[in-house]
Amino acid sequence: MATDVAALCERASELCHALAPIDLADMPVYVLPQSRLPADLGGAAICDGFTQDTLDLYLRDVIGAGWRGRGPCMVIRDAAFAGCAEPRAIELTFLAIAIHELAHVLERDQPFRDRSDLTSEAIQQQALANGRQVASEPSQAQRDQPWIYHNARFSRVAIHLRHRAGLLGVPVSAALLCAGPAYGLSPASEYVKALGDEPARLLGDSFRTIRQSQVPDPFFRLWTADVAAWLDQHPVPKEAA
Repeated sequence: MATDVAALCERASELCHALAPIDLADMPVYVLPQSRLPADLGGAAICDGFTQDTLDLYLRDVIGAGWRGRGPCMVIRDAAFAGCAEPRAIELTFLAIAIHELAHVLERDQPFRDRSDLTSEAIQQQALANGRQVASEPSQAQRDQPWIYHNARFSRVAIHLRHRAGLLGVPVSAALLCAGPAYGLSPASEYVKALGDEPARLLGDSFRTIRQSQVPDPFFRLWTADVAAWLDQHPVPKEAA
């Protein structure tokens, strides 16, 4: 790959801080290429990117000398760009995946989870379990309810991040970030429209404040209609409900 992956990871980390300066404050944001990971810790992942609220601890050895204490962590599958020769296209796609993962970070009540209760052995066991999970096909729960990990809260955060990224010269299609048929939902553009001017109005607010504010009615109605339509067409078996 012609593009410097380490530079892309640094660029993505800087962008995360720029998009959520209040929520992330001075904490580190670890962005790692999947190619650096051992297979059992996520190197065999089949998704474009992943994060988890304890991922920085799971991958502390991989972070190595770059460790600066606890902070959100994400992994991006850099092998996906191996056949692309256009640096700007690689950069925008890489940053779009980082923004998607950042939306997962910012939909949480806290950017990362305090795990001082765990022994090093327990952390290692959980790290291996996480590695198996990201290398697995979607679960039955994800097939029954494809939005289960990409719900309305996630989409709202992602659309706010997209708006802020555009102002910083990083144009990203909403379809790369949230909603759409892959999650059993209406196109992302419909969710952008339903959210209205909220991303512009709340530009200076923290994502904690945004999450705690009332969801615009058109956005809520679109979400509930999408979920109802999916469940009507794909009823969940009683044993799985």
